[in-house]
Order: sequence, then structure tokens, then C-alpha cells
Amino acid sequence: MKPLHTLVSLYFLSLQDRSTAQSTTYIGTTGGQITVKCSESFQTSWKTFCKDPCNGNILIQTTDVRAHSGRYSIKYEGGHFSMNITELIKSDSGRYRCGVSSAPYVDFGITVVDALLEGDYDPAGRPIHTRTGGDLTVACFFTQSGSRRLFCKGQCNGGDVLVRTEGDSATSDRYSIEYTRDSGRGVFLFVTITQLRQSDSGWYSCALRRTLRRDSSWEFNIIVTDAPHETPGPLSASTAGDVLLTVVLVLVIVIILSSLAVLIVWIRRRPRPCGLTTRGNPDSTNMQIDSLDYENQPPVSTGEAFTYLSLHPATRDKDQIYSTLTQTKHA
Repeated sequence: MKPLHTLVSLYFLSLQDRSTAQSTTYIGTTGGQITVKCSESFQTSWKTFCKDPCNGNILIQTTDVRAHSGRYSIKYEGGHFSMNITELIKSDSGRYRCGVSSAPYVDFGITVVDALLEGDYDPAGRPIHTRTGGDLTVACFFTQSGSRRLFCKGQCNGGDVLVRTEGDSATSDRYSIEYTRDSGRGVFLFVTITQLRQSDSGWYSCALRRTLRRDSSWEFNIIVTDAPHETPGPLSASTAGDVLLTVVLVLVIVIILSSLAVLIVWIRRRPRPCGLTTRGNPDSTNMQIDSLDYENQPPVSTGEAFTYLSLHPATRDKDQIYSTLTQTKHA
């Protein structure tokens, strides 16, 4: 089955020149979802959904009626199959392709923004909340094009003009404009602020100026708050197990080292056996007293002689140790 899957992938990639005539860009907002109808197909056809370039970026490929992988899914219904992406994030922006091996694939783009201003959007009741340090992109939809494109703080008729251009894109400091035509619908004006600060909070406008027709504009309110400090979340089961194992190993090592330390102290402090011969006294004085063999000594003459033995020269004046020896003279 795996070799067949590989052949189908290669065949799909070989059909990349057979794209549909139109390439549509879909606009989604962060946290939302996008659904795109791909093409007609038979229920058992190989269905492929990938991010361009498709070589190595195949998201789903199956012959099933339904399939999903993470946030991506495809569904066959009414002779067509469609793809869906949920929980949109900014990195989802890009070009995509979907199709079947027996028909041209559909080529489309996705742009994920923080807010989409179109239809019945109410700026007063829907402020755009964001955090400091990040970027903010707002898509303003207009049914008709305009020769001049403006991004302003406040109203463009009297406020501060941040960016003004007659081209498709322009940047000034932290502010930028990108102008895109959507075939069959109208135009989008994307306005972006980077490196957000709390002072960026307030009302803004995106506007199109026209020579012979009425100008159009959108207003929106941005509320920028400090980014929260990250706090450690709950540990997963595997992480908790690793932490517990590490704690146990540390405790075992501590117990072993403590036992060795106690053993060394005990060996050094245990009492030495008593005897007449001693070595290594604390005051660096070595003393050795050997017993005498009186049985083998010759008779000695009588008489008395006195002598003394001092253990240390420094103690002669105070602590004298005297010994009396009796000597018997031979007749």
C-alpha cells in the first residue's frame, strides 16, 4: 500500500501545471477557520491537500470519504471534496493546493489577520485586543478600488496619516500598507503595526481615495495591553514521571554520600587499643617504653641512684616525672 501511496503522490505533483485558471485568496482571522471547495471527484478517488510547494508538504492524502490530521481535514460530499483548517494562526498564511488525480488541482492562498473589516462589522462593539511586543494586521475590504491608499491614526480627514501610497505596498517606521485585488469581489487593504506598545491604543482608519467616485474608509479601535508573564503550566504525565525519577535518584545519592561521611567520621573517632607502645602523639612527640626482662639480668649491687625522665623539654620545670632505680652491687 505504501508504494501505491508514493506513486499517487508523484502523479499528483506531476499535474501541477494543470491548475485552475483563477487563484483565489481567502482571508481568515486568528482562532477562526477556513473551508475551501477543492474539486469534483469520485468517492473513491485519491484526494490530496498540500501546502505549496507540495513536495514534502502534503497535509492529507486519502481515498476515504473523510480524513483529518491535526487541524487539517477533508470531506467528500455531493460529488465534491473540500478542505478545512481550524484554529487559524498567522503561520497558516501561504499558498495551498488541493485536488484529485483525475482533474486539475485548485490553487489558492490563505492570509490570516487579526481582524477582517467587511459587511456588518461594528467597530464600536468589536474593539481589537492585542498585546505589547507583537504585530497587528487588519484587513479592510472594499468593493471598489482606489488610486490612493491611506493608513491613519484617527480619521484620515484630519488625523495623523501614518502611511500614504499610490502603489501596492508601502512602509513607514512601524506601519505598513499592502493593497491586493480579489478577482470577482473587490480589493483588500492590509494595514500592519509592528512592535506594539500601549501607546498604540486608540482609533485608526484605512481609506481609499478616488478621483471620480466617493472615497471609502473603515474605522477600528485597538486596545493594547501588557503581555502577561509566562507561568509554568501543569506537567504532563511523562514530564511528571521524569521529574519524580530525578528526585528519587538525587535522594539516593544524598543518602549514600551521607552514609559514607558518617562511616569516615566513626572510623577516625573510634577508641584505640591500650598499650605501652604509642606512636603519632598530637604534640608530635613519639614515646616508646619497652618492658625489661628481669629474669635474665645479672645480679646488681645494692645502692640507690636517682634519676628523672621528662616527657617533653618544655615541661621540665613544672611537671617532672621521676623514677627510682635500685641497683645492687655484686659482692
